[in-house]
Amino acid sequence: MSLEASSLQKAGSPALSGRSSPVNAKKRLEDDGPIQNDKATRRYAAGIDRALTLFDNALQDWADYLPFLGRLLKALQVHPPGISDVPHKSLVAQRLSQCLNPALPSGVHQKALEVYTYIFSLIGKDGLGRDLPHYLPGLSPVLAFASLSTKPSLLALFDTFIVALDPAALRPALKAILLALLPGLEEESSEEFERTHDILQRLRKNFAHKQGANSVQDSSGDQFFWQCLFLATVTSPSRRQGALAYLQRHLPRLGNSADNQNQANGRSWGQEHKFSHEIEAVTSPEPGLLIRCFAAGLSDTQVLIQRGFLDMLVTHLPLHSGILHSKVIPGDLVKLIKAAVSVVLRREMSLNRRLWTWFLGFQETSSDHKDAAVPPQGVNGHGNQGQGRQVRYFQQYGLSPLVQGIMNMLETGAVTGAEKARPFRIALALMDRWEIGSLVVPIIFLPALKSVWRYQRVAPNPEEYGEVLRSASAFFDGVESGLIWDEISNKLLHVTDMKVLDFQAFHESLELASFVVTNFGLQEEEMVVSHIPLLALSLLLKFSNYGQSPDFERALGQEVAERTLRLIIQLLDVTPERALDARGAKHSSLPKYSDDALEAGNQAFLASMKEYYRDRQGNSRSKANDPDKLLVAKLFLSNIFSLLDRELQSDRPSRFFEGEIAMLDKLFRRTPAKQHRAVTELLSGIKKASQNLTVPDNGFTELRDIVPLVSLLEAICLGFPDAWVLPDHRLRFILPNMLTGLWPFLSPSRPKSNVEAVRCIWKIQSLSMDRTLLESCISALMVESSSDHGEGILDIEHARRFAVLWSHSNTSSGSHARRSNLISRTSNIISPQNKTLDQHILTRPLLLLLDTLEDPKTDLFTFTTVWLRSSANVHM
Repeated sequence: MSLEASSLQKAGSPALSGRSSPVNAKKRLEDDGPIQNDKATRRYAAGIDRALTLFDNALQDWADYLPFLGRLLKALQVHPPGISDVPHKSLVAQRLSQCLNPALPSGVHQKALEVYTYIFSLIGKDGLGRDLPHYLPGLSPVLAFASLSTKPSLLALFDTFIVALDPAALRPALKAILLALLPGLEEESSEEFERTHDILQRLRKNFAHKQGANSVQDSSGDQFFWQCLFLATVTSPSRRQGALAYLQRHLPRLGNSADNQNQANGRSWGQEHKFSHEIEAVTSPEPGLLIRCFAAGLSDTQVLIQRGFLDMLVTHLPLHSGILHSKVIPGDLVKLIKAAVSVVLRREMSLNRRLWTWFLGFQETSSDHKDAAVPPQGVNGHGNQGQGRQVRYFQQYGLSPLVQGIMNMLETGAVTGAEKARPFRIALALMDRWEIGSLVVPIIFLPALKSVWRYQRVAPNPEEYGEVLRSASAFFDGVESGLIWDEISNKLLHVTDMKVLDFQAFHESLELASFVVTNFGLQEEEMVVSHIPLLALSLLLKFSNYGQSPDFERALGQEVAERTLRLIIQLLDVTPERALDARGAKHSSLPKYSDDALEAGNQAFLASMKEYYRDRQGNSRSKANDPDKLLVAKLFLSNIFSLLDRELQSDRPSRFFEGEIAMLDKLFRRTPAKQHRAVTELLSGIKKASQNLTVPDNGFTELRDIVPLVSLLEAICLGFPDAWVLPDHRLRFILPNMLTGLWPFLSPSRPKSNVEAVRCIWKIQSLSMDRTLLESCISALMVESSSDHGEGILDIEHARRFAVLWSHSNTSSGSHARRSNLISRTSNIISPQNKTLDQHILTRPLLLLLDTLEDPKTDLFTFTTVWLRSSANVHM
């Protein structure tokens, strides 16, 4: 098969091959430097020029390359005696490099190498040292694609001419020479492996023993060789396989006997520590390139290369090596460990096994993977054999840089979800070995949660954030629930224990906890039954302590206080009823209090909770010290009752009143621990507050001051059905007072309050077991005495209020069922007996209004007539 010359890109040369456009002969001579200007020399240069001209004019097929090379070789062979220089050497080198194009057959390559060989023998050692920048670029990539028949000629060319050059001439080109030879080391079983290896060894020894013409033997040449090899490994992924093969054979073991002795004695390495000549050669002038060489290999896309560099970490650069702890800067050690730990993302068991061996410092056996014991607190699924030798080794040498590396990944400003998700996936994989995960996870857990929490604000799109959240959720699910809530609780309670509350830090902790509750899976039984209720109660106790301050909002901060209440309610929302059900509860190490001493037990509970988590650190599987559910429920109710009682005793309720009522309602739904005395005291406080509603100018100028009282009463009646049979039937006195307080907010002059006031009135009706209560109270309010009307005479303002009540209670034409549905939506506590409201509840007040039609001369007659005509839902 013929190969068209055009397909070989004749006009365009490979990289570093020089100029591709034709150059006249005079210009070529000027570029190549002065030569003898005699007739023989000119004839010699003209012959080479004519041969080069054939490349531009006569090449039509790959077979034409052989005549060109033969013509060029003949032109070179007729050089005058005493002339060792090659005219037009730049263009000659360029054309020869183009003849080594991978698309050409091996016969062309061999002929080109024959011309190279003749030129190198012609110009001699000094001339090749001078002209090496011209010829080496064409030879450098050939070994990577050369055929089996071509490789011996190429290696012979390097061995005979290039490697034999003076180190001073080779020094600028050493990296390029290494890159040219490393492909010969990729296959250890290949025919060219040993010869390539010998050439590299000869090159290395040449540098080690001949530093210039007048130099003595020292280590600087060997250092330069290693630095170039490391740099070639870092910058050329395609050459790493060959570099790895050479490193495996000749890199000195950097964890020597002195390092092992230091490890055994627990000593650190000082500046006076001496390393062998071989180690100094690979780590001087500084070991940064060595570390980056390993990091690049560990980050390679090929599993075999990663596996090889991990093997070298274990055998040549152990974690306790003195090089890593005395010569390597901390940032480089973190870089190395980050690259090493990233191999777990491949989920390749062979890679992970080598990584665990490097981290733990001792060769594993198959029995190491049998989980025969229980792991420390914080990691699921493996055993705990205490602080063994492997754990101590990792804790001493690897823990700090590994944690720092993961923290760097968490704090990086990664813009893609895949980059941001990497540390979560790595942390999840580390938990496969409890010796590592048990030490790492407790340190990085909260920073990891903060990282994903902050990323949601800066994520470029929901898809990127979703990827990060999924990885974070997988990591969250792998962490033991006791560690999760111990860390979150400590974070929240530590801030509140400070003498001066850091509002910003506390608010951030609250937001983080809320983010966890909202976005992560909380289905684990132990989590929702034990840990979440404990955290909610702890926050409530802190909130209650601040609530005793004379200036509550200033002591805690308005925004922080509201956020604390919202978090407590969030926690209660995910708390199941069984979490606070004392039936079947186990013995508790927490002290038990009588009902009269519950408030005094708050501080004791907080101290006991810290002890509870501290005990779990030593025995995460034991549940003997789980908190008493009944005690937790009583402490909850006691503190909420205390907060609500303070609200009722104050002149006006605070902005936190409704949140505290919501907590009470949720607790009543989840705990059987009802406290008759506390409920009675609350009802007494509500009764006292409701009595103030009946006093003119009572100071309740806004409906929002009354609505919480209705909500509180609703929560009590729902959670405590016996409220009606408590002494003195307090509800019978409270409900009329509340209706009296709500009545002014039905005025047409207060349109913003009308709907909410009607909703509260029907809610009160649903709470009452007396179906005539609402009817009688409204009737009494409509005919109350005034200065302008006698007793029993209806006032026009009251008529307007009744009209507002009627219109908002009947939203369709005479549809009583629709009105019942409205009331059902506004109240969730209608008893089964009262689900269908009596259709005559508003009949008596309506008849009172109709009685005003007897006197057509009054304003009340006019109002009633207009209202009746406009109200289609009034059926007579």
